[in-house]
Amino acid sequence: MELITIGMSPLQEQAIWKLSRCLSEAFAPLTMEPGLPSLHWDIDPDRSEIVCHATTATYSADKHRETLCRQAALGIAEYITGDLEPVTLRRLIGKHYSYQDPEDVRKIEEYCLKLLRDGGEAGSGQDLTKRKQAVAREATAYLMEHSGSMHIQGFLTFRLADYRAVLREIVQYAVDEFVMEKQYQDFLALLRYFVSTQEPRLPLVHLVHEEAARFRLYDSDFEPLEYQSSDRLVSEMLETEMQADDRIVSSLIASSPQRILIHTTEPELQVVATIESIFHGRVQICSHCRPGAVNWEDCRS
Repeated sequence: MELITIGMSPLQEQAIWKLSRCLSEAFAPLTMEPGLPSLHWDIDPDRSEIVCHATTATYSADKHRETLCRQAALGIAEYITGDLEPVTLRRLIGKHYSYQDPEDVRKIEEYCLKLLRDGGEAGSGQDLTKRKQAVAREATAYLMEHSGSMHIQGFLTFRLADYRAVLREIVQYAVDEFVMEKQYQDFLALLRYFVSTQEPRLPLVHLVHEEAARFRLYDSDFEPLEYQSSDRLVSEMLETEMQADDRIVSSLIASSPQRILIHTTEPELQVVATIESIFHGRVQICSHCRPGAVNWEDCRS
């Protein structure tokens, strides 16, 4: 007796085996429950179907139908959120946005998966567990309504409206993040070009991380350097585009040092990465400044 039939699109033999694994894992706990029918699964690659069978003598629709549909739904939810989610995101990007460069699409996908994994503003409340639960509830209802029969792609396309809406929101947010990051990287490239055209004015500048996000500039003799304003156009761009301390970067550009020695115990800070990017090849992190150092002034020697 056929209890549950899950169909897929043709030419997806590998996908059928992946779904079969998810269903088997979902049904594993039922083998420990007394009174449930003896079940077995058949995989038909030619028909692109997975079928759950039970003997008529041991199966009761009134007693067992909802339990079996619920467990099948858990396996379906695992497959959709695990194996199909990256594919679905890729299709949404291709459908709603005109990115042709595979590298751009890959980066947007990475943003999407990070948001879905870590949450954040767009992914808040949409973690993997909640997505699985939402898909499983809808799949249980669908299987109950359709006598245990489902076509995966049709179910995903026409039934999971709320789930697809979450993914569309994630894609929109990821595209916005990608565009802002691309603009920022283009801006840094422009600054790198501007810096490369300048003649060095100072042989060495010490950039000292004093506290929190506060930095101070010193010359090669460790005499304080006053903040300077760079070229007007560059200063205006820094004010609007800079994600780090624009005064520090502006002063460094204005002083145009041959070498920059950064004294910090937190080299992973964003401002450090930004300066390293703009002044490519001129930046060095002080090897004496390490966590637990008493005073950066020891580096004078």
